[in-house]
Amino acid sequence: MLTNCKKSCGTCGGPSPGPTPTNGIDWRTKGAVNAVKNQGSCGSCWSFSANMAMEGAHFIASGTLLSFAEQQLVDCSKSNYGCNGGMQNTSFQYYEQNYAMSESSYPYQGKGGTCRYNNRGTGVKASGYKKVTADSVSTIKTALIMDSSAIGMVGYRSANRVEYWIARNS
Repeated sequence: MLTNCKKSCGTCGGPSPGPTPTNGIDWRTKGAVNAVKNQGSCGSCWSFSANMAMEGAHFIASGTLLSFAEQQLVDCSKSNYGCNGGMQNTSFQYYEQNYAMSESSYPYQGKGGTCRYNNRGTGVKASGYKKVTADSVSTIKTALIMDSSAIGMVGYRSANRVEYWIARNS
């Protein structure tokens, strides 16, 4: 499904996290989540969520939190539509073939431009990805224990017997 970030969701939601066997997981407290970024009026939320998942996966694998360049995906991932929307899976496919560049070396402009990829990047590529369906609470929880998710889910918790998801948006 194509993600068009210019359209807002008035009743966005998903399944309740359901019973939590432990205190949950919150990747923010483990240092695996960068600060919220501002995508501006460009419909590039797909690039922010894909990079967030890549950043979190890299942190879990290496212990180092990097900030990848959303602008790289907007400009260079030709299977997506820049500021007019895109998909996380095609972003991961792009990163299977190309190194992620750092945000500092390829700053976000909030508009489409010419690809400035230099084939050096950070040395980080995607080695694969899994699509998790939203209709299985246990599958979502298992995925969150392993990594943050592409839609911006960074954990789940329980407080006062109320279960909730923890999400981060660009």
